[in-house]
Amino acid sequence: MSIISSQLREEDRLLALQQTGLLDSAGESIFDEQTRLLADICGCPIAALSLVDRDRLYLKSKTGMDFCELDRHGSFCEKVALSGMPLVVPDASKDPEFCDTSLVRDVGVCFYAGVPVELFPGCAIGSLCVIGTEPCEVTPLMMDTLKTLASQVGHVIALRRQLMLKGRIHTESLMTAGAMHEIKNTLTPAMGYLDLLAEGENHEQNATERCEWLDRASDAVVRTVQMLRDMHLGQHAAAPCEGGPPQCMGQVVSGVIRQIGSAAAATGVNIRWYDRSGEDAQVDCMGNELRQVVSNLVLNGMDAMPDGGTMDISTKRDGCCFVLTVTDNGKGMTPAEAGRCFDPMFSTKQVGAGYGGSGIGLTIVHQIVCDHGGSIQVESELGSGTTMRVELPCMEISDTVKPKWNPSRGEGLRVLVVDDQPMVLKTVGSVLSSLGHSAVLYEDPEEAYRNFASSPADVDLAIVDLGMTPCNGLQLAEKLHSLRKELPVIIASGEDLNTVELPRQTRCMDKPFRVEQLRRTLRLAMCGD
Repeated sequence: MSIISSQLREEDRLLALQQTGLLDSAGESIFDEQTRLLADICGCPIAALSLVDRDRLYLKSKTGMDFCELDRHGSFCEKVALSGMPLVVPDASKDPEFCDTSLVRDVGVCFYAGVPVELFPGCAIGSLCVIGTEPCEVTPLMMDTLKTLASQVGHVIALRRQLMLKGRIHTESLMTAGAMHEIKNTLTPAMGYLDLLAEGENHEQNATERCEWLDRASDAVVRTVQMLRDMHLGQHAAAPCEGGPPQCMGQVVSGVIRQIGSAAAATGVNIRWYDRSGEDAQVDCMGNELRQVVSNLVLNGMDAMPDGGTMDISTKRDGCCFVLTVTDNGKGMTPAEAGRCFDPMFSTKQVGAGYGGSGIGLTIVHQIVCDHGGSIQVESELGSGTTMRVELPCMEISDTVKPKWNPSRGEGLRVLVVDDQPMVLKTVGSVLSSLGHSAVLYEDPEEAYRNFASSPADVDLAIVDLGMTPCNGLQLAEKLHSLRKELPVIIASGEDLNTVELPRQTRCMDKPFRVEQLRRTLRLAMCGD
């Protein structure tokens, strides 16, 4: 017991293993040479470098066997990694702990000798081992060889992990700086427009245009923050938990041109929407994300033409796909630059030049398009301009007119809203009221539960924040369901909920959310479709 307790906590061990970048990676001669040498010196038919993942053994390097991975549970290598101690089994067929395992029973493994591969003391990520199909006694030479090679392998992997972590920290720092640049550029005119509106500069047309711009600016900030979150978690941007109605691409493109057209004209850029044959195409995507795709592509093209030029936009259908192309006659890119243009932090512009320079805009475009099952290609020639081609799957007209997409007011739901942020709580209450519902608002989850317990039937639905204390949203949902198991509950959070196993009658909704997203989530929660 003392041996196991001296080892790193399992979740921390698995994180350290993940940080090495070795899982599911291609074979490498630096490790293959070690396992071949080990098998030759020990005179064993099989040698392997086994990494102990959550539910499997991943064989990073092996000689004498064809398996790439095996079940972890009850295996020799699992015991080595969790104990941090060498393991020798001279005859597994007679060992009560291993005689019934599949490797022994089905594959015919009889002999095993393995030592832990450690990143640092107490953190064994796997085992370097030799295996035989006949009983065998371990000699001092075999054990010394195992320990020496395992130490060398551990040092190589530890150094690689350190370099990857340093590189990631550097990348995250650059990404954060770039995100701050994007957000500040977006907030500067947004704050100015708010001041003008507050001072009475509210002619109907100007006010409408400014509100539309503020709407687009808030979407841009949200997506930038989401991208930083996803990058920190080491994953691709996650699609929203609940989507919105299908979007007409013609309306999206015309809205962007209307918003950016004056700025483009002021810089000498002429935007021409020359092919509108696919403007009626419907795409299943949140409108704010589509606007950001089009906006970023147009702004990127403007950046490429600092002295003015022409930008051609085409929207058409190609079979079951909607195709958007944005072409500029600007400075273009080299093949190397074009190959990296979607990489985070890559930019051909100096920071502060034109509208950009942060290296985030096209990364966001690429993530949004890929998240929705689409693709994006770039064609560019230095000195001749660039064409960006986006393909997104279309929805059939019959799919876009289903009643479930039809927003309605006045459904009269009685909604329990619990959030420990007063401004968020008040805003959600106001939105629900504008949709025809009545809301009971609580900052304290315990108080909300006590009041719900006194009359559970008086509530049709609950919206609760995930990150509350002392009772978080999932815990509160469980308590509410203990009193009324069929109560629909919506968990709202700025965290990634796609990997969280939600209880029955519970849905998730990303923060921040739009009115259309809230309306649809309410309908889905109540109707269950």
